[in-house]
Amino acid sequence: MKFSVSRLLGLPSLAFLVFTAVLAQSPSTSSCECIECPPDEIAVCHYDSGQCKGKCVRIKSRLSPKDFTAELLTVVLGRSISSDDLSRAPKEYSRLIDALVESNGHQIRIAFRGESIRVGVGLNDSAKDHMRIASAELKSRRDSGGAN
Repeated sequence: MKFSVSRLLGLPSLAFLVFTAVLAQSPSTSSCECIECPPDEIAVCHYDSGQCKGKCVRIKSRLSPKDFTAELLTVVLGRSISSDDLSRAPKEYSRLIDALVESNGHQIRIAFRGESIRVGVGLNDSAKDHMRIASAELKSRRDSGGAN
């Protein structure tokens, strides 16, 4: 006996294909090891003494890429970071930004100003775009004679 999923659901074949295509295009959640967040939020997991502590963070996407990135780094690093801080140390921050974007939510170890931080950051597409632009701006500043 042959079964058709579309007939099982009572949908014509074309309607079923459109339905599954729409589902496939739905925004996915952002996640790291110990938390899953809605698509418009960023998952941040900190690892301490074998424990994973996660939280969902919402940062306004209308911020400039550097301001957006500074706000996220404030959460990730646990200290206040401004876009001016990014501009003062473009080499250091562009490396950090690139590492976070490339980590794709997986746990990484960050060496930052003498401190070792284990973190996982699940970025949505908008956050990745903001961070890539901020990193490119910092690299161009660095290459044109900016600090650090």
